[in-house]
Amino acid sequence: MRLTVTGRRVVVDAAARADITKKIGRLDRLLGDAALTAQCIVSRERGQYVCEVTVHARRDQRLVAVGRHARLGTAVAMAVTRVAQQAKKLVDRRKTRRKIGAAVSPRLLAAGGPVAADAGAADDVSEPRRIVRIAGYEPRPMTVEDAALVLDDGGEGILVFREAGSDRLTVLYRRADGRLGLVEPEV
Repeated sequence: MRLTVTGRRVVVDAAARADITKKIGRLDRLLGDAALTAQCIVSRERGQYVCEVTVHARRDQRLVAVGRHARLGTAVAMAVTRVAQQAKKLVDRRKTRRKIGAAVSPRLLAAGGPVAADAGAADDVSEPRRIVRIAGYEPRPMTVEDAALVLDDGGEGILVFREAGSDRLTVLYRRADGRLGLVEPEV
């Protein structure tokens, strides 16, 4: 994660920058590779330091918090703690969606993605594992790059398609580490 520290009407010395970098490093560990950039703006208003921390994450997620205190270190800690709470909520939400399975996005449907035969039935975490049949799924021809875009935009973790050049069935899936895996069966 790239960090930018800015002082408005305040000089942020090297020791304060190192402290800010260390505290924001916690967010980098929490969000992992989802955190793209972080910005810390330090200013002084009415005898208090104001620290505004903004973290930009993947999928246009923005985490923002403000900390105010007479001491700079405490103001930074307050802002980072609030952003960490938002980051935990974001990470938990992503994990929950992966476990339960997200709804099919309209973009995935437009690309010829799966349509559940029993769309009205919602998955419940307390119920035993169920298999939901896919009705009328016809793999569409597309390139691997197009399939990756569909998989990134949709909530599904797997996409079966026909390669545009060779017309053979190919499977693209989301791995546990967040990368995409490609299965090309040998014929």
